[in-house]
Amino acid sequence: MACDDVIESLFYKQRGLYFALLSGFLFASQGLGANLLSAENISPWFMCFMYNVLNAFAIPWINWREAEQFTGKETILLFAAGLFDIGNFAFALMAYSYTTLGNASAILLSKPLWCALCAAVFLGESFSILDAILIALDLLGVVLVSRPPFIFGSEVNESTATNFLGSVCALLGAFSGGGQFVTIRSLTVRKSFDRYLLFLVKCTIGFPFFAVMVCVHHTGYETMRTVDQWSYLALASFSGIAASLFTYMALESRDAKTVSLLATVQVIVAYLLQSFIVQSKVDLLTIVGAILITVSPVAYIIKSVMIERCTSTNMNSPEI
Repeated sequence: MACDDVIESLFYKQRGLYFALLSGFLFASQGLGANLLSAENISPWFMCFMYNVLNAFAIPWINWREAEQFTGKETILLFAAGLFDIGNFAFALMAYSYTTLGNASAILLSKPLWCALCAAVFLGESFSILDAILIALDLLGVVLVSRPPFIFGSEVNESTATNFLGSVCALLGAFSGGGQFVTIRSLTVRKSFDRYLLFLVKCTIGFPFFAVMVCVHHTGYETMRTVDQWSYLALASFSGIAASLFTYMALESRDAKTVSLLATVQVIVAYLLQSFIVQSKVDLLTIVGAILITVSPVAYIIKSVMIERCTSTNMNSPEI
């Protein structure tokens, strides 16, 4: 019996942590696929379109009876989560296409801060001085990684402009991801969240938009021809869907900040993939910026653990 309790404590009760960590690995794999496709000059809009079509896989698993009981506010939250999720994915793919895999992942790692900001604005959660300090450090890290020419005084050429555009897309993706986490967590608290229904909402919203963007922005890109290109697309699409699924499962048992900060594993995996597979160099300034961005998730996990311990101590302390 004691062994069963240990197993339950280590695995079942902590399943949200494992799902969040696994999603981080999968998001890094998604970025690798998108980065390799970009090197083949494949349109990022085509990647988004194919990923969005694959979201329809979730239809057989939707619990339609529970879906019919959604209130107006819950329906709005569900569509908001879908919009944020689509924005997160689209901006992330753009970032992976325009800047390096590691740099995009590092900036996307700022998601926990935007999650805290969105929670303060839309859910009325507290926003402390610590949150403000971490946002300042995070933005400094983003500046060091993106290195905008108007701040660093570097010559504006095609390479620096493309890298800066990718960094801006990554920042917008991080903000969208923060909004996505907050809306999903709000639905789970209301016990009105169906992860497969959200996949359908994403497919419904994204299909017409990405179809139009593929038609409008088709010039200047190559068509899918080789087996390698299709394998890169499969890696990006299926990794993205699996990462989203594990993220939703993690959010069902863990708060949004904890889930988003555990994705710090993504930036470590991304830089390793960048160095060994993409074979792109990582300079010292980029590493410093990535470390500054990583400070916020680490700070949030420490804060979360301390609060959990204090709560547990207060509950277990005998009444006087």
